[in-house]
Amino acid sequence: MAAEASASEIDDLAARFRRFAEVECPGSSPLYGILAAGVAEDRELLDLAGRVRPGQPPANMLFAAVHHQLLFSDTGHELAGYYPDLAAWPAATDGAFTSFRDFCRRYEQPITDLIGRRVVSTNEVKRCACLMPAFRWIASRDGAERLHLIEVGASAGFNLLWDRYAYDYGDAGRIEAEGAPFVLRCEVRNERRFDLDRPLPVIATRRGIDPFAIDVSDREDRQWLQALIWPEHKERADRLRKLLDWMPGRRPAVIRDDGVKAIKGAIGDVDSNGLVCVFHSFVLNQFSETARSSFHEQLRSSAADRPVVRIGMEWDRDADAVVLDAERHHGYDSERTVLATCDAHGRWLDWSGA
Repeated sequence: MAAEASASEIDDLAARFRRFAEVECPGSSPLYGILAAGVAEDRELLDLAGRVRPGQPPANMLFAAVHHQLLFSDTGHELAGYYPDLAAWPAATDGAFTSFRDFCRRYEQPITDLIGRRVVSTNEVKRCACLMPAFRWIASRDGAERLHLIEVGASAGFNLLWDRYAYDYGDAGRIEAEGAPFVLRCEVRNERRFDLDRPLPVIATRRGIDPFAIDVSDREDRQWLQALIWPEHKERADRLRKLLDWMPGRRPAVIRDDGVKAIKGAIGDVDSNGLVCVFHSFVLNQFSETARSSFHEQLRSSAADRPVVRIGMEWDRDADAVVLDAERHHGYDSERTVLATCDAHGRWLDWSGA
């Protein structure tokens, strides 16, 4: 592998892989934790990971590209024996990194191709278990019976259909949905303040914006979504397969466009009867600082004549946690409310919204 990245870029990549291993993998993926820790100390693999598109998380991209090769190419490589979704009796993770390094050397070109043209598409539908209470909360607070949903970074549009899924919050309650393809289970850690009695608004508009929108009828797009699932996450993989079978004919409109450039026009296209709700999950971390600033400015300027609400589920570096928040713009006024902290994959929700 050619050494292309500068020393400072390599140092930054190493720190990101260490953080991935220490913060994101514990309790979620022992295999990726071992691999990330190894990559952090390997100059050649760091250089390979550095070939991702600007703004893309290098660990997620590198591991998804390798997973893709193992899932859909007949490599016969021993690395597959360490993956719980590929081996009936996975080998101990301690020995995985040596095989991983060899695999990346052998398949450098297809891995480079994948990470250079793909992105981490937001595809975790279980995040709806965290987003859904936020939509109900904002609709109740504004007295809105109709919502116009616009998702930035919509991928395949799964999360635009949050009202079509059933939910189980344990002792905090359940929400049924006729014809739901599955039940999304989520632990509520602050039941005292969690309220499922708020009325469910009517969804008047569902629109997604994503320059890399996923087409669930396209074989390669479907395979990329599958490769993004971490190898220990059998429940997520099973749920994705059900979604891919259920989705055709139900997929909302997702336009291939830049969210910053297209958001103002998308807001202007919806009718005046209802509350505009722009939402995103694990998308703003892929924006540059300039793009994030422009995105928020577009929302503020779109709210000159009508309220516009933004709901976000993003990693907050200051809080060192995933934060669910709602921000209401109208005229010159803006009001932000932190509603919860939550698990990145929607497994639990610590609700603090009023």
